[in-house]
Amino acid sequence: MGTNVDVWAESDQPGLGGQVLARVAVAGIAKAGARPRVLASGPGLDAALPTVVGVAGAPVVTVVTGAHPLESPVPVPGGAVAWSGVSVGPRPSPECLRQARDAVLVAVRDEESAARLRAHGVERDIAVVPHPALAARLLLDPAEVEERVRQLRMLGYLPEKGDYLLTAGVAAEALPAEITEPVLRLDDDLLVEDRLAAIAAASAVIACDDDTCAVAISFGVPAVLYSPAGHRGTEAARTATTPAELVAAVHDRTPPPRAEAAQERLAAHHAAIADLVAEREGEVGRAELLAENAALRTAHARLRERQLVERARLAEPMADLLAERVRLLAEIELLRAEGVAHRERAERAEGLAEARAVELDAWQRTKLVRWSRPLRSAYGRTAGR
Repeated sequence: MGTNVDVWAESDQPGLGGQVLARVAVAGIAKAGARPRVLASGPGLDAALPTVVGVAGAPVVTVVTGAHPLESPVPVPGGAVAWSGVSVGPRPSPECLRQARDAVLVAVRDEESAARLRAHGVERDIAVVPHPALAARLLLDPAEVEERVRQLRMLGYLPEKGDYLLTAGVAAEALPAEITEPVLRLDDDLLVEDRLAAIAAASAVIACDDDTCAVAISFGVPAVLYSPAGHRGTEAARTATTPAELVAAVHDRTPPPRAEAAQERLAAHHAAIADLVAEREGEVGRAELLAENAALRTAHARLRERQLVERARLAEPMADLLAERVRLLAEIELLRAEGVAHRERAERAEGLAEARAVELDAWQRTKLVRWSRPLRSAYGRTAGR
């Protein structure tokens, strides 16, 4: 069977938001009984035609989700459109508003987006769902998180032991000096799953975007949205607009509200999308599709477990090599320091010799030495010297 849902998302872009939202949508819709695939949309949701990632097949519904606010319509090839947990920018175009009116389902992730649509004349049911990234915890089971964190610590991406703060979009050197814990930057070169694990193991996360904050909250990690411009983001994230507020928010380690209720609401939203698909193509084969999706998810989970085991086999010798490199670098630094010390001693000895030579020359030029030279010479001849 081909796909019956296209998920239009920023899954091929750097940063965490678009990739996590794409994975959450695909996982939730598949679990509810549909067959989704991802369309990688480029630099924004309103980019040109996408690159298809998945098997061929005409979609019954195209689901639009993503981190960037919508202001232009998504150029879908045809069929029904559903907005899933999107945000709407301050200046939506007439075409974007037309797509919102014609969509079979419109779900935004904040009240501000719903108010903008209504203010621009979109008179229809507009659902407000939690930020989709609040379901990021469901993408990794706890055992996988633990293993990924162990490997990241072994490979030096995370501290070998101890707590750490994680920043995303905020330079560590720009943080106030009152924040004294070890600070790491979320590495965009890591796999999405590794970044999720790094967030899950952090003592707190400082980010400049809602998406990373929502991911942190999904794992029960305190999140601080640092926005000097005064942007207010995910409700459960603490917001700081000044360095003093940032210090206070980071030092307040009160756990965020549990995300289970939000995850249940998102699951109901994804089930509603699957129901729309079923209505349009009929219920034939729905039970078989659910069973097949469950089998595929199980196979995918086992494949990821195998990849983790294989990476662990590579990670351990690589960690030994890294430790040997650190030891050799320390030895080189020690030899360099010894060389500097030897050079400094040689320079001091050379300077002392020059000073003594100057003193000797000055002594030989004194009247006493010059006038007594004939007497000393005669005495030497008499003494047989």
